Amino acid sequence: MSKQKASKWFWSHRDEGNGFSGPHDTREAAVQEALEQSEPGQVIYVGKSEIVEVEVDADVVIDNWLNSSFDLLYEDALEYWCHKVSLDDLAKLSQDLSKVFKKHLARWGEPTSWVVIRNIEKYLPEQEKTA
Repeated sequence: MSKQKASKWFWSHRDEGNGFSGPHDTREAAVQEALEQSEPGQVIYVGKSEIVEVEVDADVVIDNWLNSSFDLLYEDALEYWCHKVSLDDLAKLSQDLSKVFKKHLARWGEPTSWVVIRNIEKYLPEQEKTA
């Protein structure tokens, strides 16, 4: 899976799981909403979203095929098959395989990306008074 840069802020009363609320453009906006919806002194967690896309690694696909086909090939064939494939060609194959896989996921009604909350920070309401 590949990762895109973080984009929005979310908040929660738990530091993990699916209980994050948002999105907010700034950390301050996420904290403000959290404070409005929290009990006095309740701990708040804030984190930034990251979109994780489905991506197929061609090198892993080739290795998997070689490993599963070992009994069908001559032993030394594994040393020569695809050994001249350049890194650029592997990257292009990865892109092509990813496109095909995403098409199938969409056909099956499955997501091709997820929003994940990263870099979660603990925010104590007392920080408001000292800030």
